[in-house]
Amino acid sequence: MRSLAPALIALSFSLAPAAHAEPQKPETPDQKALYSLGVRIAKDFKTLGISPEELEFLKLGMDDSFAGKASVDPKDTASVQNIQRFQRERFQAAINREKEESGKFLAEAAKKKGAEKSDSGLIYVSQKGGKGESPTKADTVKVTYEGTLRDGTVFDSRTDPKNPISFPLGNVIPCWQEAIAKLKPGGSAEFYCPSDIAYGDNGSAPVIPPGAALKFEVTLLEVAKADAKTEKDGE
Repeated sequence: MRSLAPALIALSFSLAPAAHAEPQKPETPDQKALYSLGVRIAKDFKTLGISPEELEFLKLGMDDSFAGKASVDPKDTASVQNIQRFQRERFQAAINREKEESGKFLAEAAKKKGAEKSDSGLIYVSQKGGKGESPTKADTVKVTYEGTLRDGTVFDSRTDPKNPISFPLGNVIPCWQEAIAKLKPGGSAEFYCPSDIAYGDNGSAPVIPPGAALKFEVTLLEVAKADAKTEKDGE
């Protein structure tokens, strides 16, 4: 479970605007930095599933702290424990919601023409066949790819064949290890990863939510076989 750093919480309190301050568009570098920080903090609180009504209590705590009249000491043991309980319960609820929606997303993907579902939960849809030998975990691969969340948000992309990425296949998430091992050089596929073989209940902040299923479109460009590299190094 990912937790909010105490310093971040304290910082969000200290950044609360003075009461009745007129909103303004950030213009200076410092104002833009503060605005961006506010967006990042809001994303963390949004993960907790805070309702509009609950947001008012959050704002009240910020305003009171900023004015020096807070009725609660955030360092008090009882307060810390209450905050931790709140975070724990809300994060687990968020994970459960994400997994439920991800389950629906994966079920739809499994209905696609040509879709193959493995025991791990990986859903693999071949797009283009390749030639040659498929990679193993010991090999280094060169690929282009795009990764999206279930709502279509692109969280990572490297699609220019002139600027691919290379990595040892054994160093990436299990979903990639399994799916790319099905490809041959020149081949491409889209595949869907349940969270259990992707980033799990922790997610990958700030772009991948806890418990999220992911979609990838990958083209395998080259495979550098580990045994071939060993032989070359030994010459």
